[in-house]
Amino acid sequence: GGRCRRPGPPTGAPDCTYAVEEAGEIFLDELAGIDDYHAFWFESRYACKRAVAAGNRSGPCVYNDEYNWHLDKGIGNSFWNGRLDPVRCEARVRAAQALFAKRFPDVPVELEAPLCDFDMLYKDELSWPVNHTGAVKSRWRERHAR
Repeated sequence: GGRCRRPGPPTGAPDCTYAVEEAGEIFLDELAGIDDYHAFWFESRYACKRAVAAGNRSGPCVYNDEYNWHLDKGIGNSFWNGRLDPVRCEARVRAAQALFAKRFPDVPVELEAPLCDFDMLYKDELSWPVNHTGAVKSRWRERHAR
């Protein structure tokens, strides 16, 4: 919980600690240069097999994969290579910002950081009983703690 359901800035009440405003969206497939995911993942392997059968290339033919955790790179796509590499991560952020700016030229790509009103940790704060009095009930934990 905590998302404000009414317009305006957050009030700090248990049911209004942050606000969200729609700004637009970009798609990760487009960002990664994948025009048609079905063709990228499924059809590419069969196109390779047909080319091998025709003698136009050699195998092996594998399914493309935008990112393989074990290899830390993609197969048939390099956008997510080096998942934890700070330079590559920064390049991906810049690419996302550029695509967003292209799609939504009238919306700022970066926003000011929100004011943080944190002042300190209070004595034994982390052991206080949870108090969500007035908050909107959520079943998020029940759905995600499986």
